[in-house]
Amino acid sequence: INYALGISHGTYRGLATIGHGGADSGYRSNLLIFPEHELSISIFANVSNGNPGGLSRQVADVLLEEYLGEKPQPRQRERRERHQRPKLTAEELAEFTGTFYSEELDREYYFLIRDEKMYLERRKFQRIRIVPYEEDIFTWMNRRITFTRDESGNIDGFKLTSGRVRNLRFVKR
Repeated sequence: INYALGISHGTYRGLATIGHGGADSGYRSNLLIFPEHELSISIFANVSNGNPGGLSRQVADVLLEEYLGEKPQPRQRERRERHQRPKLTAEELAEFTGTFYSEELDREYYFLIRDEKMYLERRKFQRIRIVPYEEDIFTWMNRRITFTRDESGNIDGFKLTSGRVRNLRFVKR
């Protein structure tokens, strides 16, 4: 397998690699090792869009230029029909606002409306705009928030899905 005990095994432009990336609260890091060339590249960034993985590969492009294979070609993406997102008014968004709590994380998330747009606030993070995707579902980046309802149809919580996390439950307070 290419990932075991926190270590990624792979290749970059024909050379064997070992490494790992990480992220927390706007910080990003990446360690990229080329064991056959006794080269380790470590990048730390204190901004969420720092892209240390890409920067590590750029450093490798310079330091290992004579050993690297061809640069990978950009992938061509197939055009597909764009998903039609619902457009909700501030009044319609209002039912999704409030404080929600995850017992598993011991953390509160706050949903609010500003300028007729929906936002999520979390401790240690900047306010994030979330957008309606389908009925009772909002998204941002690769994350999905699926609001749940009680028997009366009122919002009683949500489930968060993000990468390796699936259906992490929050209840409305």
